[in-house]
Amino acid sequence: MGPSDIQIVGAGSLGLIFAGNILDKFHKIEIFESSNSLGGIARDFYNSEGSKFFLGCQYLQSSYLPKWATDLNNIQHFEHRYASLTEQNGKWNYKLDFAGPAFVTGEIVNQLNRTCKNALEDRLSLYPREISRILQSHIKKFLPVDIRLLHVSSLVSLGMTRISTMSGDKELAILKKKDALVDNLYGVSKDFLGMNFETSYIPKFGYSKYWETYTTQPIFEHKVNIKRKYKIDKKTIRETMSSLTGIKIWCADPRQIVGLTTDKKLDSLSYMVHSYGIRLDFYSGPKLPFYVNIYGTAEPLIRFYFYELDSEIKVSIDSLKKYDSSSEIIAELKKIAAEAHISLKIQCQDVAYERTRRYFPISQNDHDTLTQCSINLESSNWLDSAMYNFDRKSRLDIMLDQISRYSI
Repeated sequence: MGPSDIQIVGAGSLGLIFAGNILDKFHKIEIFESSNSLGGIARDFYNSEGSKFFLGCQYLQSSYLPKWATDLNNIQHFEHRYASLTEQNGKWNYKLDFAGPAFVTGEIVNQLNRTCKNALEDRLSLYPREISRILQSHIKKFLPVDIRLLHVSSLVSLGMTRISTMSGDKELAILKKKDALVDNLYGVSKDFLGMNFETSYIPKFGYSKYWETYTTQPIFEHKVNIKRKYKIDKKTIRETMSSLTGIKIWCADPRQIVGLTTDKKLDSLSYMVHSYGIRLDFYSGPKLPFYVNIYGTAEPLIRFYFYELDSEIKVSIDSLKKYDSSSEIIAELKKIAAEAHISLKIQCQDVAYERTRRYFPISQNDHDTLTQCSINLESSNWLDSAMYNFDRKSRLDIMLDQISRYSI
């Protein structure tokens, strides 16, 4: 028998999905949110006419979404498909059904080093020299810092946990089975392996509508109380939350809790992302939704995401550059989309725009600090929310595994 209450700090997608998965474990669930909105980065943004777009490449996965939440009328499922564009020697490599960088390469692994360590620099050294150089240049486009400072987990947020080759999937698949290091460094498309693509979900009417519907379902509302515009500062955490019964878990910005549980500060390595939303008059390409990750040293676009929303075909674009005009970003989109064999027609010049700061990847120092923070929290009746991990699913798996020991 475990505690009957649980308190969650943060009503972003992580906190809300986590709460939806533990409704049968606790009598009472409280969520504390500093803003008035729900969903965190899984939200919408708008152009001047009020047309709605997804901010970034956001989707929800069947592997972690509560079963009852997949039956809502305002959500649609799709086969999770994707591709990548990688610049190599002035040309673009287009790899369908693989989201990471893909290269034309002869050798696979640098035989001089067979040890996969936690330092990003060590990881990159395992690839052939030309590929390692391209990957380093791409990373420095995001963060112009010494790569030796970065932890290997940075590759998750940059979409570079594995790379692939442009040909020879059959030979690579065989080698992956024989060599654990090759399996760790390289991937092949799911389609080639005959694997099923995961079922994922996007909201039919936008994330704002979806989260409001999600939190007002009787199964959720009966157990969960969300306190919006709740002041979350050192005094509140130390005095108010420490006196609450039950267990607690931190699903908000980690910088505050790090300051309370350790004597360190995060390096807070970050980069600015400029997001654009555009309505399309014509789209010819893979079945929607569909996204393409872009790996180019000189190319400012890092991703485009095509989908249907409000009975219109739309695209959300993430860029490291702020464009001076709508026509400029549209021209860049068309040029790069053509490399992925996607044809577009765009008449509307009313482009949605929003700027956000992203705090991943992390340094080796930050990874150690966040890990220590989790250890310190566990000794004070807090669950480990795996703040050192970028991936939402991986974090939820760790959090739910801890909850499995509790029952009401």
